[in-house]
Amino acid sequence: MVDLHYSDLLTQMWVKRHDAPKPKTELYKMMPNISRRTAVKYVQKAIEQGFLAEHECDYDRRIRLVTLTPIAITKIETFLEYSSRCFRAV
Repeated sequence: MVDLHYSDLLTQMWVKRHDAPKPKTELYKMMPNISRRTAVKYVQKAIEQGFLAEHECDYDRRIRLVTLTPIAITKIETFLEYSSRCFRAV
């Protein structure tokens, strides 16, 4: 995942990681520079690659809730720590 659209999605998911899981359809808005159709593909690919996890919604079986996986959280936090160290040196 080297695309900046994933950066938009995963960064926003990380910032909101303590909030309740998001309905899958809300994630598409987190990638404002691409079409909804393309965003659907990006979200599905992130799920398939293990960065996002889908869960059933208890009150509406049509809704799929999505969260970051522990692997994604670790990778994002490692990247943020590295970036922070680089900028501190400047």
